[in-house]
Amino acid sequence: MRSTTSKLIFVAVAFAAVFARGADAAADAACDTALSTAYSNVVTNSDCVASDAGVCPSTCKTALQAAEDACKDKEWTYDADNSVKKWNDDAFTWYIYKVNAGRSVANKQDACDAVIHDFLIASVKTCVQGFTLAVTTSTDIDQLYYCTGGGGTDGSTCSDKCQAYIDIMDTTCDVGASYNAADADAKYDDQGIAMKVIEGDGPKGCKYVSTKVSPAGALRASLAVVSAVAAAVLAVA
Repeated sequence: MRSTTSKLIFVAVAFAAVFARGADAAADAACDTALSTAYSNVVTNSDCVASDAGVCPSTCKTALQAAEDACKDKEWTYDADNSVKKWNDDAFTWYIYKVNAGRSVANKQDACDAVIHDFLIASVKTCVQGFTLAVTTSTDIDQLYYCTGGGGTDGSTCSDKCQAYIDIMDTTCDVGASYNAADADAKYDDQGIAMKVIEGDGPKGCKYVSTKVSPAGALRASLAVVSAVAAAVLAVA
């Protein structure tokens, strides 16, 4: 069984460090109410509980779509830090840190996470969000259902949905874009360094390929490896 303690620690750290506080503003009350209702239906109640046959009821998509409809073009309150966010720009925070994390901590993940997957992927708008989602595939975090054994991913096999969480980073990140909210100097490059970071802790059965790698970038990466090896040899000599 996955460690509830480790998942709670991850969620707490993510709330505090991954996203900067939004600007002080007044959120839309109807949107906040709709999100609270949707969270209860999707995480606490039975709207997103699959049958024994692995069939997710239509109420799951309905609950999430109701949140989308209520919050489109609105601002909402992220209760972890009371920041106010624009739904069109940052619904991602709600899907990854409220819905997905909530179901993971409660051990409620099942076939209905296929529905949640679609909304989560659609919510990724920026390079930072793409990188954050890719980081969350880490086997140490063990939070995204489709990147676990239960969701079809292991040491030799990668669920297409888990692969999508990795690939979307490369899709949303242009070379030179900031990808880490905690480090403004971290820029997506043409050497594939960010993808290698994801690969380090990600499921072994998945592929980690950046389409942004250029011949020049690959050469610089190779030279960096040669330089590091040479320095190690000289240090021993």
